[in-house]
Amino acid sequence: MIEMMVAVLLLIIGILGLYTMHLNALRSDVTNSKLALANRIVNKTIEEFRITSPGSNGMDSVTLQGNVFVRKWTVTNWPPDPALKQATIELGWGGSNCDTTNGVENCNHHLEANTIVK
Repeated sequence: MIEMMVAVLLLIIGILGLYTMHLNALRSDVTNSKLALANRIVNKTIEEFRITSPGSNGMDSVTLQGNVFVRKWTVTNWPPDPALKQATIELGWGGSNCDTTNGVENCNHHLEANTIVK
């Protein structure tokens, strides 16, 4: 009888371990999915800036596949060449204060990229 109880206890511990691993895998999948979307937005923004110069600083929100991202860009002179500018694109998502009013800084997740544009 004791052997049976120990076997059931070990089985329960094993099942709980598998359940925990499954939940962590699901969370990681959601996080990686949003990070991939954020990378797509940043890369698209960089390509847009290379075609049409951003001109000045700005902030907006971008919705992609039902996910809302706050995008902020800063344009500064690039010292090695006065004809070029450096654009910094920041993207944030997640959190109750993550919006264009509160800014990218209040988002739970951030992604930042720099590029040189005309």
